[in-house]
Amino acid sequence: MTALITLFALVGFGLLAYYYAPRDGEPPWYPERFRSFPGNDPGPSSYDLHRQLADLAALRARREEQSSSAERTERSTRREVA
Repeated sequence: MTALITLFALVGFGLLAYYYAPRDGEPPWYPERFRSFPGNDPGPSSYDLHRQLADLAALRARREEQSSSAERTERSTRREVA
């Protein structure tokens, strides 16, 4: 039984090697796979750009929030004398 399982494992491995082996005239590996193309790999620079834009949007929102709360405080502390 062990010999039969071993035989199936070897045959399976051989079939996988045959299936994934490079064909005639085909290079054994593709150097393009390791190159970064802007179309398929945004890379870390895109992430950094999106993070910076999100940080700027958060700063803008906080500034608007602080200015509106300062206006409310100014209006509430200002008393009109008749």
